[in-house]
Amino acid sequence: MRRHRYLTLVVLLVAVSLLATLIPTRAYARDTDSNSDLPTPEYSTWNDLSGKTVGMVTGATFETVLREKCPSLGEVVYYSSTSDLIAALQANKIDAFVNSTAVGTLAVNRYSDLALFPEILGAYDIGIAFGKGSDLTSKFSKIADRLCEDGTADKLWDK
Repeated sequence: MRRHRYLTLVVLLVAVSLLATLIPTRAYARDTDSNSDLPTPEYSTWNDLSGKTVGMVTGATFETVLREKCPSLGEVVYYSSTSDLIAALQANKIDAFVNSTAVGTLAVNRYSDLALFPEILGAYDIGIAFGKGSDLTSKFSKIADRLCEDGTADKLWDK
């Protein structure tokens, strides 16, 4: 029974991980209209970030693309977690931060003083690694294929 629970957990984690295979990335900024039902971002175009300090999680690969969108971007500061990015934004240490839409949307839903930047920076593939020769590779692939084919992945993403 214990192994069954573990496999169920793995399947659930696989389903969640599968949803993140193509993640659009957005910038997040302070809400400038706290009276509105929908948060209004402080910045609405890439050029609005000119000279601004933008944060991202250490190891993120968004800086090059961000600088292509906004060549006059100010400093990019790296933080160890999304929580640190949110705290830095709220403390006015950074003007905006870049994160995946999935993670950022959770943050916006949790913190009413955050807003989504209206444009997507880009979409990036991510992968899941298994040890060489792992029997989990084929199991994962079968489950992932089935979730995509039967529409389950799309339904979960829409939630």
